[in-house]
Amino acid sequence: MDNKHNYAIAMVVPRIFCRITLHMGVSVSIMIPMRKQREAIYTHTYQSPIGELHLAVDRRGAVMRIAFVPGEWDERYELEENKYACGELELQLDEYFRGDRQRFTLALRYEGTSFQESVWSRLLKIPYGQTVTYGRVAQKIGRREAARAVGNAVASNPICLLIPCHRVLPAHGGIGSYGVRSHGVELGAQHKAYLLELEGRGENGKGAGTSAHNRREPAYA
Repeated sequence: MDNKHNYAIAMVVPRIFCRITLHMGVSVSIMIPMRKQREAIYTHTYQSPIGELHLAVDRRGAVMRIAFVPGEWDERYELEENKYACGELELQLDEYFRGDRQRFTLALRYEGTSFQESVWSRLLKIPYGQTVTYGRVAQKIGRREAARAVGNAVASNPICLLIPCHRVLPAHGGIGSYGVRSHGVELGAQHKAYLLELEGRGENGKGAGTSAHNRREPAYA
């Protein structure tokens, strides 16, 4: 073989430099860009009483998304359909829709602006079977005049049901909107009413609760 093309490469670990020995023993070092490994996200489509829900969990099983549409993911993630990875989430959703579960016990992982995350964190404190107003959420996060902004953050909730945005109602009465971006006003309102009535049936799902439209707002923490 021609010596001009005879070279050896020795990787220097963990650096991203390579040392190349060329003809006549001359060595040079070059830097090779390292491809950043993307994080695996496991997805599954769950058939619920309110339509298809698109689930996503990370490798540790933390829930990253429950949505009515698949949505977009940035280049940091690599999606993989995996029903078994989403199995515990699917089981708890089954129990919830049967009326057998009032509290989810899964870890959550969500990303948003600091304001959005403060709103989502407050929603987690709303008890099963009770509702609050957008204004009350704004008050609880120290932004009394930000009820409209709270509404926008609620609409951007990436993990519906587990972050119970369906428990937030307008102060002027009525049921308000739910899933408008995916289902439209009328169907979204029907789904929200279904969830509130489901939670209003009490622990055994036998009609123990009050009407979703007349339920009083609790003094939640």
